[in-house]
Amino acid sequence: MLLVAALLFGASGHCTPRLEAQTAGTTTDETQTAGTAREGAQPAFSGVRIYVVPLLQVGPAPDLSAIGQDLTELLSQSLYTEFSDAGFEIVVGNPIPASEQTTAPGSIASAVVEAARAAEADFAAFGFAGFPSGRVTVNVRVYDTGSGALVSAAAGFGRSDLAVFNVTRRLFQDLRPGLTRAVNSGADAQVVDVAGDQPVSNPLLLSSPQEGMHVYLGENLRVGRVTDGTVRLPYLPFRPGDTVEVRKRKSGYYEDRERILVRSGDTEIPLRPMEPETRFATTLTYTTGQLMGLGVGVRGYLRPDWSFIAAETYGYAQSTNPGATPVAYHQDFRLLLGRYLAFPRTSVFRMGAQTGVGTSLTFFSSPDTETYRDTYLELFALWLEVNFTDVAFFLSSAARWSVGRENGLLEPGMLDAGDFGPFLTLGTLVKWQR
Repeated sequence: MLLVAALLFGASGHCTPRLEAQTAGTTTDETQTAGTAREGAQPAFSGVRIYVVPLLQVGPAPDLSAIGQDLTELLSQSLYTEFSDAGFEIVVGNPIPASEQTTAPGSIASAVVEAARAAEADFAAFGFAGFPSGRVTVNVRVYDTGSGALVSAAAGFGRSDLAVFNVTRRLFQDLRPGLTRAVNSGADAQVVDVAGDQPVSNPLLLSSPQEGMHVYLGENLRVGRVTDGTVRLPYLPFRPGDTVEVRKRKSGYYEDRERILVRSGDTEIPLRPMEPETRFATTLTYTTGQLMGLGVGVRGYLRPDWSFIAAETYGYAQSTNPGATPVAYHQDFRLLLGRYLAFPRTSVFRMGAQTGVGTSLTFFSSPDTETYRDTYLELFALWLEVNFTDVAFFLSSAARWSVGRENGLLEPGMLDAGDFGPFLTLGTLVKWQR
């Protein structure tokens, strides 16, 4: 019932007055000219004449006998509206007879282009509509009638519900860039031999090494999950030159969208790898003023690649004179909260800041000496980072304040690295995706 209501609304509220296509079987290619854009619109293709054939239906469609129209016809009407609203002068051609719909798509395209030339149209358009598992798929191709160039092609996907007419609206937006280039540059597109426009083998396979990845066509048409490196598309009337938007989702990875180009002879199309989320990381650090030492740490990200809690430790030795035997040993422990401040996660350069609290344990090589404990605040530390997918390198500068506890060696106040000035740390960050 929702579908019937949506179509009633779409037919009455969205479409222009119905354009009656000639029925199959006529002896001449009679055409009908539709009006131009609605009053008040600012058409981008004013004066451009396009010959449009009603969509060909692939497979069964939902039963809409209650309203006296079928869904393919309503989608064709909606497509005419999109062309008309953009300013095109529409010539609605005869539907392709059922006896010819099983011929090679190249022959269909060639026949449509010839009919468009006879109608003195600048462009010719034809397409397919399918309804797999209650979904709507529409595939449209547009040719320049003078050169036989394929100037634009797009596929639209959606649910058979209240949003059904959004399919043609989004599809036309995908067609628009190619149409604009063709109008502005005289069909400066890839010229193809229309008669050689062979169908792509169906069903296509999409391949990816990321097992378990969920794949969608457009916004809502779920294809399935990658298993054994591939996922199979449902049957759709793809043709060479079509572009299809694929949406990919997988836990631990950033959602990704890409447009794939269907080429003649394609049976398997590789998908671009998804970018992993950084959930954990380890650090290796070296700090001025603490030269005879090394630090390690671990990060747990509160928000992948952006904010984190870190635990770090740094051990180093001190000598009273260069080359002398170390007389003091220090072990620092820090608990920090950090966040990236600038540049996206994919940027080569990033910047961040952190703050936290630390404790330094000191003991001497001399016997019978006690262990001292100094607590300090890491007021803030800023770092610059050179970022790669699995590893990053950073330089940070920290401002620290000694609390001056009773069992410590340090007086209350700001800390520094002595002759080295502020604490500067060089570090390496190794990312974990899980």
